[in-house]
Amino acid sequence: MKIRVIGETLLDKYVFWDNTGKVDPATLVPVYTYKKTTEVPGGAGNLVKVLSDSNRDNILFTTNTINVPVKERHYCDSDPIMRVDIGDYIEHDDSVVSDFITSIETGDVVVVSNYHKGFLIENDIKKIIQVSKTFGATTFIDTNKVTPHYYDVDYLKINQKTYYESDVNFNKFDSLVVTKGSDGCSIYNKGEYTQVQQKNHPMMPVADSIGAGDSFFAGFISSILTGMDIESSCNFANSIAYLSCRTLGTI
Repeated sequence: MKIRVIGETLLDKYVFWDNTGKVDPATLVPVYTYKKTTEVPGGAGNLVKVLSDSNRDNILFTTNTINVPVKERHYCDSDPIMRVDIGDYIEHDDSVVSDFITSIETGDVVVVSNYHKGFLIENDIKKIIQVSKTFGATTFIDTNKVTPHYYDVDYLKINQKTYYESDVNFNKFDSLVVTKGSDGCSIYNKGEYTQVQQKNHPMMPVADSIGAGDSFFAGFISSILTGMDIESSCNFANSIAYLSCRTLGTI
Protein backbone atom coordinates (compact mmCIF):
# COMPACT_ATOMS: atom_id res chain seq x y z
CA MET A 1 0.00 0.00 0.00
CA LYS A 2 1.31 3.41 -1.00
CA ILE A 3 0.18 6.61 0.69
CA ARG A 4 0.28 9.43 -1.84
CA VAL A 5 0.10 12.85 -0.18
CA ILE A 6 -0.37 16.11 -2.07
CA GLY A 7 -0.68 19.55 -0.53
CA GLU A 8 1.02 22.78 0.49
CA THR A 9 4.03 22.84 2.76
CA LEU A 10 4.45 25.94 4.88
CA LEU A 11 7.45 26.87 7.02
CA ASP A 12 6.67 27.38 10.69
CA LYS A 13 9.40 29.58 12.16
CA TYR A 14 9.62 30.30 15.89
CA VAL A 15 11.70 33.12 17.34
CA PHE A 16 12.12 33.07 21.13
CA TRP A 17 13.03 36.08 23.29
CA ASP A 18 13.72 36.70 26.97
CA ASN A 19 12.24 39.71 28.71
CA THR A 20 14.98 41.70 30.45
CA GLY A 21 12.49 43.57 32.59
CA LYS A 22 13.86 46.82 31.19
CA VAL A 23 12.03 49.52 29.25
CA ASP A 24 13.50 51.55 26.40
CA PRO A 25 13.44 55.15 27.68
CA ALA A 26 12.92 56.61 24.18
CA THR A 27 9.88 54.54 23.19
CA LEU A 28 8.75 53.09 26.54
CA VAL A 29 8.55 49.59 25.03
CA PRO A 30 9.90 46.42 26.73
CA VAL A 31 13.49 45.37 26.01
CA TYR A 32 13.96 41.77 24.86
CA THR A 33 17.10 39.69 24.32
CA TYR A 34 17.27 37.09 21.57
CA LYS A 35 17.20 33.45 22.71
CA LYS A 36 16.85 31.08 19.72
CA THR A 37 15.07 30.35 16.43
CA THR A 38 13.61 27.04 15.28
CA GLU A 39 12.14 26.11 11.89
CA VAL A 40 9.91 23.11 11.14
CA PRO A 41 7.68 22.09 8.20
CA GLY A 42 4.06 23.12 8.59
CA GLY A 43 0.90 22.29 6.73
CA ALA A 44 1.22 19.19 4.57
CA GLY A 45 4.90 18.98 5.57
CA ASN A 46 3.88 18.54 9.20
CA LEU A 47 1.24 15.98 8.22
CA VAL A 48 3.81 13.87 6.39
CA LYS A 49 6.25 14.12 9.29
CA VAL A 50 3.66 12.74 11.72
CA LEU A 51 2.63 10.00 9.27
CA SER A 52 6.29 9.03 8.86
CA ASP A 53 6.70 8.82 12.63
CA SER A 54 4.02 6.11 12.65
CA ASN A 55 6.51 3.89 10.78
CA ARG A 56 4.79 4.04 7.40
CA ASP A 57 7.57 3.70 4.86
CA ASN A 58 5.57 4.00 1.63
CA ILE A 59 4.70 7.70 1.74
CA LEU A 60 5.08 9.57 -1.55
CA PHE A 61 4.85 13.34 -1.10
CA THR A 62 4.01 15.92 -3.77
CA THR A 63 4.33 19.50 -2.55
CA ASN A 64 5.67 22.95 -3.36
CA THR A 65 9.44 23.32 -3.21
CA ILE A 66 9.62 27.04 -4.02
CA ASN A 67 7.56 30.01 -2.82
CA VAL A 68 7.10 28.39 0.58
CA PRO A 69 4.97 30.68 2.78
CA VAL A 70 6.54 31.43 6.17
CA LYS A 71 4.57 31.78 9.39
CA GLU A 72 7.03 33.46 11.76
CA ARG A 73 5.82 33.48 15.37
CA HIS A 74 7.61 35.36 18.15
CA TYR A 75 7.44 34.30 21.80
CA CYS A 76 8.68 35.88 25.00
CA ASP A 77 8.85 33.67 28.08
CA SER A 78 6.62 31.14 26.24
CA ASP A 79 3.94 33.76 25.58
CA PRO A 80 3.12 34.76 21.96
CA ILE A 81 3.87 38.40 21.20
CA MET A 82 3.74 38.66 17.39
CA ARG A 83 3.28 36.76 14.12
CA VAL A 84 4.82 37.79 10.80
CA ASP A 85 3.58 36.19 7.53
CA ILE A 86 6.08 36.14 4.68
CA GLY A 87 4.40 35.17 1.42
CA ASP A 88 0.94 33.64 1.26
CA TYR A 89 0.59 32.41 -2.33
CA ILE A 90 1.98 29.35 -4.10
CA GLU A 91 1.96 29.36 -7.89
CA HIS A 92 -0.25 26.69 -9.43
CA ASP A 93 1.43 24.24 -11.80
CA ASP A 94 -0.82 21.97 -13.90
CA SER A 95 2.04 19.57 -14.60
CA VAL A 96 2.57 18.82 -10.90
CA VAL A 97 -1.06 17.78 -10.45
CA SER A 98 -1.09 15.86 -13.74
CA ASP A 99 1.99 13.88 -12.70
CA PHE A 100 0.38 13.11 -9.36
CA ILE A 101 -2.85 11.89 -10.94
CA THR A 102 -1.09 9.64 -13.45
CA SER A 103 0.93 8.04 -10.64
CA ILE A 104 -2.15 6.73 -8.75
CA GLU A 105 -2.33 2.94 -8.69
CA THR A 106 -4.85 0.33 -7.61
CA GLY A 107 -5.24 0.14 -3.83
CA ASP A 108 -3.37 3.36 -3.09
CA VAL A 109 -4.29 5.74 -0.31
CA VAL A 110 -4.60 9.33 -1.56
CA VAL A 111 -4.34 12.20 0.92
CA VAL A 112 -4.98 15.86 0.09
CA SER A 113 -3.97 18.64 2.49
CA ASN A 114 -5.35 21.84 0.99
CA TYR A 115 -4.86 25.27 2.59
CA HIS A 116 -6.01 27.16 -0.53
CA LYS A 117 -2.70 28.90 -1.09
CA GLY A 118 -2.87 28.39 -4.89
CA PHE A 119 -0.94 25.12 -5.13
CA LEU A 120 -4.18 23.20 -5.79
CA ILE A 121 -7.35 24.50 -7.44
CA GLU A 122 -10.83 23.05 -7.02
CA ASN A 123 -10.81 21.18 -10.34
CA ASP A 124 -7.58 19.49 -9.23
CA ILE A 125 -9.39 18.15 -6.17
CA LYS A 126 -12.25 16.82 -8.28
CA LYS A 127 -9.88 15.09 -10.73
CA ILE A 128 -7.85 13.54 -7.92
CA ILE A 129 -10.98 12.08 -6.33
CA GLN A 130 -12.36 10.82 -9.65
CA VAL A 131 -9.14 9.09 -10.68
CA SER A 132 -8.70 7.63 -7.20
CA LYS A 133 -12.19 6.13 -7.40
CA THR A 134 -11.29 4.55 -10.74
CA PHE A 135 -8.39 2.69 -9.12
CA GLY A 136 -10.22 1.86 -5.91
CA ALA A 137 -7.96 4.17 -3.92
CA THR A 138 -9.14 5.45 -0.53
CA THR A 139 -9.23 9.24 -0.36
CA PHE A 140 -8.73 11.56 2.60
CA ILE A 141 -8.97 15.35 2.46
CA ASP A 142 -8.17 18.03 5.04
CA THR A 143 -9.14 21.53 3.94
CA ASN A 144 -10.03 24.96 5.28
CA LYS A 145 -12.71 25.55 2.64
CA VAL A 146 -15.25 23.06 1.26
CA THR A 147 -16.90 23.14 -2.17
CA PRO A 148 -19.04 20.61 -4.08
CA HIS A 149 -15.83 19.39 -5.77
CA TYR A 150 -15.16 17.38 -2.59
CA TYR A 151 -18.46 15.46 -2.47
CA ASP A 152 -17.12 12.03 -3.52
CA VAL A 153 -14.20 11.90 -1.09
CA ASP A 154 -14.16 8.92 1.29
CA TYR A 155 -13.13 10.88 4.40
CA LEU A 156 -13.31 14.66 4.81
CA LYS A 157 -11.76 16.36 7.83
CA ILE A 158 -12.41 20.04 8.59
CA ASN A 159 -12.48 22.25 11.66
CA GLN A 160 -15.54 23.79 13.23
CA LYS A 161 -14.90 27.24 11.73
CA THR A 162 -14.80 25.77 8.22
CA TYR A 163 -17.96 23.78 8.92
CA TYR A 164 -19.95 26.91 9.76
CA GLU A 165 -18.48 29.03 6.96
CA SER A 166 -18.94 26.51 4.12
CA ASP A 167 -22.04 26.75 1.95
CA VAL A 168 -22.36 23.10 0.90
CA ASN A 169 -24.69 20.18 1.65
CA PHE A 170 -22.72 18.20 4.23
CA ASN A 171 -25.25 15.35 3.99
CA LYS A 172 -23.61 14.43 0.67
CA PHE A 173 -20.44 13.29 2.47
CA ASP A 174 -20.25 9.66 3.56
CA SER A 175 -17.72 10.32 6.34
CA LEU A 176 -17.20 13.81 7.69
CA VAL A 177 -15.10 14.64 10.76
CA VAL A 178 -15.31 18.11 12.29
CA THR A 179 -12.66 18.95 14.88
CA LYS A 180 -13.69 21.15 17.83
CA GLY A 181 -10.50 21.79 19.79
CA SER A 182 -10.82 20.86 23.45
CA ASP A 183 -14.34 19.54 22.77
CA GLY A 184 -12.97 16.71 20.64
CA CYS A 185 -14.73 16.21 17.33
CA SER A 186 -18.01 15.34 15.66
CA ILE A 187 -18.57 12.53 13.17
CA TYR A 188 -21.19 12.57 10.44
CA ASN A 189 -20.99 9.02 9.08
CA LYS A 190 -23.57 8.05 6.45
CA GLY A 191 -26.15 10.34 8.00
CA GLU A 192 -25.48 9.37 11.62
CA TYR A 193 -24.07 11.92 14.10
CA THR A 194 -21.61 11.04 16.88
CA GLN A 195 -19.82 13.36 19.30
CA VAL A 196 -16.35 12.11 20.29
CA GLN A 197 -15.17 13.89 23.44
CA GLN A 198 -11.55 14.58 24.26
CA LYS A 199 -10.67 11.92 26.86
CA ASN A 200 -7.38 13.29 28.15
CA HIS A 201 -7.04 14.48 31.72
CA PRO A 202 -8.36 18.06 31.96
CA MET A 203 -5.53 19.15 34.27
CA MET A 204 -2.81 18.40 31.71
CA PRO A 205 -1.23 21.67 30.49
CA VAL A 206 -1.74 22.95 26.94
CA ALA A 207 1.05 25.06 25.44
CA ASP A 208 -0.56 25.94 22.10
CA SER A 209 -2.65 24.38 19.33
CA ILE A 210 -0.41 25.09 16.33
CA GLY A 211 -0.21 21.97 14.15
CA ALA A 212 -2.89 20.13 16.12
CA GLY A 213 -5.12 19.77 13.06
CA ASP A 214 -2.35 18.15 11.03
CA SER A 215 -1.52 15.82 13.91
CA PHE A 216 -5.20 14.87 14.26
CA PHE A 217 -5.43 14.14 10.54
CA ALA A 218 -2.30 11.97 10.58
CA GLY A 219 -3.55 10.01 13.58
CA PHE A 220 -6.95 9.55 11.96
CA ILE A 221 -5.49 8.29 8.69
CA SER A 222 -3.13 5.87 10.45
CA SER A 223 -5.99 4.46 12.54
CA ILE A 224 -8.37 3.98 9.61
CA LEU A 225 -5.64 2.20 7.64
CA THR A 226 -5.07 -0.26 10.49
CA GLY A 227 -8.74 -1.26 10.31
CA MET A 228 -10.12 0.75 13.23
CA ASP A 229 -13.67 2.07 12.92
CA ILE A 230 -14.22 5.80 12.48
CA GLU A 231 -15.14 6.52 16.12
CA SER A 232 -12.09 4.67 17.49
CA SER A 233 -9.93 6.42 14.91
CA CYS A 234 -11.24 9.79 16.10
CA ASN A 235 -10.48 8.87 19.71
CA PHE A 236 -6.90 8.07 18.76
CA ALA A 237 -6.60 11.21 16.61
CA ASN A 238 -7.88 13.34 19.51
CA SER A 239 -5.08 11.98 21.68
CA ILE A 240 -2.42 12.67 19.05
CA ALA A 241 -3.69 16.23 18.60
CA TYR A 242 -3.73 16.78 22.35
CA LEU A 243 -0.14 15.58 22.69
CA SER A 244 0.93 18.08 20.02
CA CYS A 245 -0.75 20.87 22.02
CA ARG A 246 1.34 20.14 25.10
CA THR A 247 4.51 21.42 23.48
CA LEU A 248 5.09 24.94 22.20
CA GLY A 249 5.22 25.11 18.42
CA THR A 250 4.48 22.72 15.58
CA ILE A 251 5.06 19.11 16.64
